[in-house]
Amino acid sequence: MKYIDLIYLVFFVILLNTFFFINYSKISELLNIYDLPDKKLKKHKNKAFPIGGVILFINLIFLLFIDIYNDQLNLFYLNNLQLIGFMISCTLIFIVGLFDDKINLNYLKKFFFLSLLLLILLQVDKTLQISELRIHILNKNFSIEFFKVLMTTFFILLFINAYNMFDGINLQAGLYSIIVLSLFCIKINSIFVFVTLIIFLFIFLLFNHKKNVFLGNSGSLLISFILSYYFILFYNLNSIEYAEIIYLFMCIPGLDMFRLFLERIFLKKNPFKGDSNHLHHILVRNLGFKSSTIIIQGLVIFTLIIGLYFSIKLAILFSLIIYFIIIFKYRDKKIDENNK
Repeated sequence: MKYIDLIYLVFFVILLNTFFFINYSKISELLNIYDLPDKKLKKHKNKAFPIGGVILFINLIFLLFIDIYNDQLNLFYLNNLQLIGFMISCTLIFIVGLFDDKINLNYLKKFFFLSLLLLILLQVDKTLQISELRIHILNKNFSIEFFKVLMTTFFILLFINAYNMFDGINLQAGLYSIIVLSLFCIKINSIFVFVTLIIFLFIFLLFNHKKNVFLGNSGSLLISFILSYYFILFYNLNSIEYAEIIYLFMCIPGLDMFRLFLERIFLKKNPFKGDSNHLHHILVRNLGFKSSTIIIQGLVIFTLIIGLYFSIKLAILFSLIIYFIIIFKYRDKKIDENNK
């Protein structure tokens, strides 16, 4: 891609996102999608507008048209078959999330729809199937050829669920996504779809912080699917050499998800039912919003820097130790009792 083409594209993406985010309330009114506080899990003071996913999807459609118009650009870094599967999956996942925003889908129905979509995608695009796990710590490769479709589906669902649970307070999911995408660009490949997402996220964060604009379930599902898709694509291309590197990127959302699932099961609660025991909830109650944001994003950044530039083993150990120190130091036993 010529630099002048890149400059033009960046300029149009900035204009596109600025226009749609300025008109966030009109879009929300048109789609009749609002998020009202309930003083339980939804603790924002005023009516919120979960239309970030709608604007993100518009970005993808814009990129698709540009890519079709000039197929030499290859904005998505995908061949034609991969691009068809990717865009159809993004569209259907976005629709599932949009319905979830409007009518609050039952988690079993949502799980069924997402699982079915991913299984179909993996049959259409067999290059996305993970056939082996390359484990750096053990210095071994494990074949999962026989279970590769089910295991790949499982891995994507894990990341989507972890990301959705991580998206609990303003700025958190957006900042985390910018960190991941920026390191993708630096360490792996400078793909324009990532640059577009970063631009979208920066503008989104301004409105998320000031105007109560949320990603919504459509945005959370769509971004997490895109990230997991490219994680696996790069892993299968050996641009991501080991499975642990993917862990480094998703360790904090992943650790929080596994801890919450185990606690809920131990307390004989529905593991998919939300509560206020997430890492961000614990830190906000004890240290406030600003400190919580700095600590969580700092933990993500330092884990990635240690793992990518020094030692994977040290990074894994660092993330585990710091995460559980925070949990044990700040968790509120009274909240735990109320959630039983």
